[in-house]
Amino acid sequence: MQCRRLCFAALVGLTLTSAPCAQGAPLRGEPAKGDYYFVDFRARMGGVFGHTYVVYGKIGGRGRILSAHAAGFYPRGQISQTVLSVVLPMPSYVGLEPSDRGRPPSAIYRRYLHADTYARLATTVESTARTHPPWHLLFYNCNAFTAKIARSIGLRTPPTLELPNDFVHGLYAMNGAVEAPPARRPAASARRWKRTR
Repeated sequence: MQCRRLCFAALVGLTLTSAPCAQGAPLRGEPAKGDYYFVDFRARMGGVFGHTYVVYGKIGGRGRILSAHAAGFYPRGQISQTVLSVVLPMPSYVGLEPSDRGRPPSAIYRRYLHADTYARLATTVESTARTHPPWHLLFYNCNAFTAKIARSIGLRTPPTLELPNDFVHGLYAMNGAVEAPPARRPAASARRWKRTR
């Protein structure tokens, strides 16, 4: 009996890791009780590698997003547009670029949060925005920023040197998801994001 359970769990795990994210559709996480918050770990195509960023906020009783913020981690300055960005650390900023708004996400992994977990997430974003750690393609990139946020709410994270789309799929594969109740299912995306700077 124990062997059957282990085989079934392994089969479910393989199915989850090989199942692709629906483009633009959230992979849902465990819903919270009481206050209703969410975070989307998102990937989008564009540039050489693509980009990861987060959208987080509060959801109303009917699943409508009441408020949403978006934050990504970017290199700053003219040198960041050159090949030197591959080897040199760059000044950074936390915010939102027009391409994050303009391009549809290629993968979304959504988690539902309690108020205290949401507060930890928001504090992590704000402290990174204040401290401006150097951006580096290999050592601290947009995936590393996203991983820091994921770890702040207790999630396991895949390696940060993956492509953004694979990184978001890896978050889902490592942490799983439970479907939210239909009455509390949120919209797939937030149209009005507030900049985090």
